[in-house]
Amino acid sequence: MAVSIFVINSNSQEELPPLEDCRLYRVNITELLSKPDVYESFFNVLSDVSDGEINREMLKIMAANRRHELYVLLGPVVNWDGDTPIIYSGIQVCVEGNIADVPDLGGEKFSDCFFVFRDMPENLDFPELVGVNILKVYAVEQDYANTAVQLMTRYYNGDAAEDALQLIPELEGHIFIQLQTRTWPLVHYVGVFDKPNLALFDHWTSNGFSPIIIGKIKYLKYKKEVVCAMIKWLNDYEPIVAANIFWSHPQLFSLARNNFKKWLSGDLNSVDHSFAARILEMEFYSCRSPILKERPWNEVEDRIIVAINRGAPVSLEVMDPVIRKVADIYFNAVLPIMLSEVDRSLLLLRGLQFRPTDEIMRIMNLSEEDIRQSLGKTLATAFDYVYGLLPEVVD
Repeated sequence: MAVSIFVINSNSQEELPPLEDCRLYRVNITELLSKPDVYESFFNVLSDVSDGEINREMLKIMAANRRHELYVLLGPVVNWDGDTPIIYSGIQVCVEGNIADVPDLGGEKFSDCFFVFRDMPENLDFPELVGVNILKVYAVEQDYANTAVQLMTRYYNGDAAEDALQLIPELEGHIFIQLQTRTWPLVHYVGVFDKPNLALFDHWTSNGFSPIIIGKIKYLKYKKEVVCAMIKWLNDYEPIVAANIFWSHPQLFSLARNNFKKWLSGDLNSVDHSFAARILEMEFYSCRSPILKERPWNEVEDRIIVAINRGAPVSLEVMDPVIRKVADIYFNAVLPIMLSEVDRSLLLLRGLQFRPTDEIMRIMNLSEEDIRQSLGKTLATAFDYVYGLLPEVVD
């Protein structure tokens, strides 16, 4: 199974400093490996916060290619214990993209955020981009992980100098590098792959990330698992948008959302319905909803809805073609009707994910008759709206 990139190890007995007193530093891994005495004590602290996930071999791999970077969130310098202060959060990242004079990672098994564009059915013909892929976030508490991600994103966006107005003389020649001027000339985005989980999704969107693709991505090591690829676009991406509006944030989000909706009846059939609803109901600035210009169903399906309106006992199987069409226009923001959370969930489960009745009964804890009545009521409401907007004679 694909696992979340977060590792929260809350076993620390130390008193935690206020978040506003913490600063993010980049670890000079090459310098670290050249100092055996510092290395041992630092490795033990790093291993503790990462719950043993960062090992010695991993540090050697990071030192072998400057695309690997490791950041640590530390408390005030005055509280440091020599060269090994307590680490409250660590972030392991990889810089990806075509960078002059910097070799790629060769055979290393890291997922490249940029490859998600090549996995889309549409040919976007994207320009070359340079980005930062967050591989793992370690922390003593989630709030410290959030702070570390926010400070790191500011650094890659060229804003870190504002967070480090006062230089720390003690850091000269130290394994910790104070973040000021960005070392990479261009960074277009910060990206992450995580589980399709509602809480994790809310975390990333609250930090300015938006989904670029949710699905099974053949380039990933978890290619048989559904993952959620999230992107936060940085200032360096703006000239790209100026060159082609199709690469703008709203356009890419719209593409991601449409693909997600299309795949719900296939590879994403088992995705949690609450997570799916959140994706489908997200709004992005400048995105315009299409306008319904004609009836979405045919004459036979008209009669099914009329029968439902008259109280006829229509089975779910007979209703299915209409359920799917109503789900399509509702989750495409073309059908502005009010649905309860239960009604919306049933419409998604049956109309987009094509879930069988017994499975929906288990997930929603409802009887088959409850499901039939709820979906019938939704179809009747859709019928009233459509024929109020597009009146025609219905026998």
